[in-house]
Amino acid sequence: MALPLTMYGATHCEDTQHVREQLTAWFIPFAEVNIDHDAVAEQFVIFINGGQRRTPTLVIGSSDRKTILTEPGDDLLKATLLDSGYVPGYPQNHSVIDDATFLKNILFDIRGCLTTLSGIAMLARDSTVNPPVTMTNWLKKWRPAIETWQQTQDTIRLQNSLSRNTSNGEALIAELIAGLEYVPESAAEARTLSIPQSLLEKELVELALHTIERLNLIYRRLISQEYKQIYR
Repeated sequence: MALPLTMYGATHCEDTQHVREQLTAWFIPFAEVNIDHDAVAEQFVIFINGGQRRTPTLVIGSSDRKTILTEPGDDLLKATLLDSGYVPGYPQNHSVIDDATFLKNILFDIRGCLTTLSGIAMLARDSTVNPPVTMTNWLKKWRPAIETWQQTQDTIRLQNSLSRNTSNGEALIAELIAGLEYVPESAAEARTLSIPQSLLEKELVELALHTIERLNLIYRRLISQEYKQIYR
């Protein structure tokens, strides 16, 4: 389940407006407190920001697990939301969508991630690109699993099955899980990759990290039978 999110903002704060618009665009539910009109909330924000009145301040979670973000950039905000159980860009609220649509969305999302990772692997082999050794080794280890599953005929068969009926949904989910068993270990190794200084290589590494984490999130939701939460 996604953790609760509260944003403490101010009336004329441009950063508050930007984060509000971003959360709305990403379909993220949140509570908003205007500290211009709430003295207690204002003191709370000042306290947790070391004596400074900074907005927006976001509190994600409850007493046993709480994350605080102050004036976050979009990348940090998105990464934190993912870690907190949200999926930025997809509706989080329950809506009337049939199981076939859910499963097709998952399949297309997985294929998109795998295509991205395969493209990164191709770029890393280009002589003009010089990715860090840790990334090169990571790609060498996981590229066969990524490309094999991406190109398998099972993917096409799954897509065709989904377009015909949904009675075999549980079997299809089981096949998706089996095809992604390598993802958790791959994601754990990806988190140890060194981030290079040059812009192109840095963007490649960050894209690889974001993509494998996306796959890992889908995998975790699939095995916990919460796959519908990805698209609701």
